[in-house]
Amino acid sequence: MPPDVAHSPTSPLYPEFPRIEFEHRWTRARELMARRSIDILFLTSRENVEYFSGFRTVHWLVKSFAPGVVLFPAGHDPMLLIAGFLRGTAEKTSWIQRLDVNPDAHSNNAAFPALIVDTLRQLGMAEGTIGIEYGSEMVLGVPLHHFEEVRSALPRARFVGIADLIWELRTIKSPLELANIGEASRIVCEAFAAVRDGVRSGATEVDIADQLKGALVRGGTDPTLFVNIRAGRERYNMADVHPQPRPVQVGDVLVLDAGVLYHGYWSDIARVIHIGTASTEHEEVYRVCLQAHHAALEQVRAGVAAHAVYAAARRILDERNFGRWQDMIGHGIGLDLHEPPFLTPRSGETLKVGMVLCIEPWINLPDLGVFAVEDMVEVIEDGYRLLTPLPADELWQTPD
Repeated sequence: MPPDVAHSPTSPLYPEFPRIEFEHRWTRARELMARRSIDILFLTSRENVEYFSGFRTVHWLVKSFAPGVVLFPAGHDPMLLIAGFLRGTAEKTSWIQRLDVNPDAHSNNAAFPALIVDTLRQLGMAEGTIGIEYGSEMVLGVPLHHFEEVRSALPRARFVGIADLIWELRTIKSPLELANIGEASRIVCEAFAAVRDGVRSGATEVDIADQLKGALVRGGTDPTLFVNIRAGRERYNMADVHPQPRPVQVGDVLVLDAGVLYHGYWSDIARVIHIGTASTEHEEVYRVCLQAHHAALEQVRAGVAAHAVYAAARRILDERNFGRWQDMIGHGIGLDLHEPPFLTPRSGETLKVGMVLCIEPWINLPDLGVFAVEDMVEVIEDGYRLLTPLPADELWQTPD
């Protein structure tokens, strides 16, 4: 049975970006595909499907099948293969004109891989070179057995990893992408400031998280949130955890680490609050963290090796023997919360204009507290532009 082929309206009702943004992405992708002799891109993850098509849906939370797949032939505009019940969503969010529809996504688990195979064959790709999401920081958005069915049905095709191609495109942010990231950052900064002013001893981590989440949602974020809140000696060595109904107490250091999605783009910011007046030791350790943060920022500019940014911060931490567990000092951010470049001692990447970085030295002292400053910056030719104008030059403290 031939696929149900539809054509998207010339102008969707709810596009994330204007068509020219996607045309620019498609043009750059074709150039890179030609350089690599790749005949078609086979894209399945939420982030890559959104990047190339604009198709956005909350159905990515369901793992039984992919809501959508992008096939992007080198000589043509990309096409979007979708579950039938999502047709209206695709038509109203995506600029892609050709939609191939799988009407039996729920009832026939084999239907979607069969549709993908049929479409690839129709495009003359039975013996083509097919670029897939294989490589650093890439995951498949389709169930693995679906991917294996596609690959086994095309034994003469050549499947090659294209992580480097994808990241060459996605790590350099356009002005419109930067605007979304900047808005996500603004929302988190304002929410942090509101929560900071209201935190008092006796409030639980859950109470504080509820206040923060409320402020974030009211600010206009997408429903997906990353919230890491913890305080107290028994919690200091627990990284990236959900809040607990534990009251914060005078003397605790409270971690506020949160990110939000704004129209598909992430922010990621961290601050810490000392409950009550901080001791001299707390303030001294925080100053070391801040010095490491500044040392990293001083290295940020186009042309600098990512590992040099790491090394600058690590030197400061090592002077006080605080760097042992700090094997990353920051990361790129965009459609993914963590994406290249990674600021590690082994990174071979070079910073480029238009990248967005999170700079985040952390000091974890189990008997004293967790100390962190995480800011987001845009890489420019001769330095950086701060995207998180949230004062951090002094350790935040409550009046308890």
